[in-house]
Amino acid sequence: MTEQEKYEKWKKIAEKMLNEKQIIQEVGVELAQKEYGIEFNELRPPRIREKK
Repeated sequence: MTEQEKYEKWKKIAEKMLNEKQIIQEVGVELAQKEYGIEFNELRPPRIREKK
């Protein structure tokens, strides 16, 4: 697989993720799962860095 093919593959994946995120934001999680078949995992809580 050439670098160009890798780039195209990951570009498509990133565009798909952005489109899904936009749909989820517009219609909500439940409707996105029902109507669009988008899988949605719970968001993990943000990491809090320990101060050294």
